[in-house]
Order: sequence, then C-alpha cells, then structure tokens
Amino acid sequence: MKILGTYNRVIMDYEKECGYYQLLSQIQPQDPAPYINLGACHVDTFDYAGAIAFTQKALQFVPQSRVRINLANQLFRKGDNARALEVAEQFKSEYPDDLYAQITLGRIYLGRGRLEEARRTFEHMAKVGGDAEIEGRLSLADLDLATGRYREAQQELQASLLAAEKNHNPFFAQKARIALALASDKSSKARAGEVMARTEASSAPALVNFRLGRAYARTGQLQAANKIARALDTLAEKRDIPAVQALRYLLAAEIALAEHKPTEAVAAAQKAVAYQNSSLALETLARCYQNAGKDQEAAQQYEAVLARGNERVESFDDPAFHNVVEDEYQLGALDQKLGQTDSARTHLQRFLGYWSQADPGLPMYQNAQRLLRALPTGTPTAAR
Repeated sequence: MKILGTYNRVIMDYEKECGYYQLLSQIQPQDPAPYINLGACHVDTFDYAGAIAFTQKALQFVPQSRVRINLANQLFRKGDNARALEVAEQFKSEYPDDLYAQITLGRIYLGRGRLEEARRTFEHMAKVGGDAEIEGRLSLADLDLATGRYREAQQELQASLLAAEKNHNPFFAQKARIALALASDKSSKARAGEVMARTEASSAPALVNFRLGRAYARTGQLQAANKIARALDTLAEKRDIPAVQALRYLLAAEIALAEHKPTEAVAAAQKAVAYQNSSLALETLARCYQNAGKDQEAAQQYEAVLARGNERVESFDDPAFHNVVEDEYQLGALDQKLGQTDSARTHLQRFLGYWSQADPGLPMYQNAQRLLRALPTGTPTAAR
C-alpha cells in the first residue's frame, strides 16, 4: 500500500495516492505513517484542512517528532501564518541543519513579512553545505528577486548552480539553471538563451519537463518548448491524470503567449484550471487574460492568487515568493486601469514596500511609482 501510494504520487495521481494511504490507515490504525502520508497527499489536492487533521492525528502517536515540520508547512500553505510560526518556533533549534525544517521556517517568516529573519535563515542554510546550501541559495535568490535586487539574485543562482554541480545533483542543477535563465531574461534574452542552451530535457516526471518547457517558452526558444509540449501531450494521452493534464495545458498557454496568440493562451489556461485549480494555474490564466486585454477577468484571477499567496510560494516552481510580489504590482496596475483607486493604491504600495531597495532604473519599479502618483485622492471607490 505504501509503495502504491508513493508510485501514484510520483506520477501525480493524487486521488489514487490518498486512496492507498486511506486503506493503509485502516489496516494499521495504530501506525502514524499512514496519517503522515495522508497529510502529505491532501496537500497535493489543496485540502489543507484535511492535511492538518491527518498530521495532527499522526502527532498523537509521535508528538515530539519531525512530523511537526509537516504541520508547520501545512499551516503555512493554508495561510495560518501565526499558528505556523508558533509550531516552527518550537522545533527550529532542534533541527538547525535540517533542510526541510529551515526552508519551512524561512518561508513562514516570508509569510509574516519578516524578510530579514527569512534572509538569515536562508543564509544559515547556505553555510550548512550540501543540498541545504543549494536550497538556501535558491531561496536567497527568490528573496532578492522579490525585492528587486536582480544582480544579487543572479549571483546567488550562480552559486546555487555551482553547489548543485559540485554535489552531483542534476535535479537542483536544472532548477538553478532555469531560475538563472528567467532572472537573466529581465535584462538579456541572449544571456537567458545561453543558459538554457546548456539545460537538457529529462525523462523524469512530467513536472520536471513542464518547468523546463515553460522556461524555453519564456526565453523565446519555441522549438525546444514545443518538443517538450509534444512529449507532455503523449504522456497525458497515456495517463488521464488531472495534474498531468493541467501541466500539459499550462505549457500550451505559455507557448501561445510567446507566440503572441492570447486567445489560444486563454483557452489553454482555462483548461488547465478546470483540471487542477492550483494558484499557479490561476496566475497563468491571469497573465493570459491580461495579454488578451481582459483586464477585469485578469484582476479577478490575480486576487484569487494573492488570497492563496502562501500556496503560490510553495507551487510547482518553488521558491516563488517573488511571483507573489510581482502579482501585487500586476493587480495594482490593473486596478488603476479599472478605476479601483483604493485597491490599486494598496497593491502598488505593497509592491513598492518590497522594492524599497531595488536595483536602480528598473522599469517595473518606475512604472509602479508613476501609477501610484497618478491615482486620485479623497474619493473612495466601490469594491469590485
């Protein structure tokens, strides 16, 4: 039962995964392991209340175990940052060099707006070495991108890539290259293309190739992106699994955006959301609506993403805190166009607060300042 559950998690068939763990819990009701796994699989289906309930049941058997890290992570994903930090503070000194414990703690600090404490946590991870160093530097780069410090982000990503190659970890190496290419793309398409040229497709699960295909699409390498899209189509036809179908259509949406086909992009993103209502899919749909000139619909989707901001940080393309911060800017800009003055001001001020020490001359920062200055004062606007 455990092996079947794990197998279905690998192929992203989360409903079957949960089913096997449920059977296992009935066979071995006094064993905490099935409840731990049920907690994890309910996270995969975005049922955070269910995940927390099963994890708390497991903790009745092993109250002082690492399962507390799972609970803190699940509370964070649910958006209960105060309770998540309360749990994390109890175990953080017990696991000072534990990758999962420290990455969870750092992200909870992000959710609480305690960026300097998050930075110190990630810096400590970078000093630990091994996979903790790689994840720590990826998270530092994410935090740098979230605060508009692109030069520092690229340095951290380069260091993360070197650490991954030193540790012979191809998964993290690919992750670092993709992040570096997308960060480079902010200033140089040529640089992004150079990085992606050294990144190879994999026979690994659909999620790994989705990330790669999306990076190819966003950096303008459409031939490579379409090759991966065809592979995902074939896999989705063999395995009619909602999460895999969603990835298939998310990549199709990214390629359509790169080809300046907004109508096709919207249609693909809508299918992705129908298969799996993740915050990543909602954000993709928002971008597609925005490109199609459907500002009201785009704003509604960005609002939904920000309401699930912690989940977005932990999405398929984690670490993704910087995406949440950029969504604040996008929603602020849309609300300004739609005449939603109060909402626009709130989101633009939040964005500018994060970017208060951004690299000089960044167009997004300058545009946010311009939009904020252009907002009228004194007249409240109706809620959307």
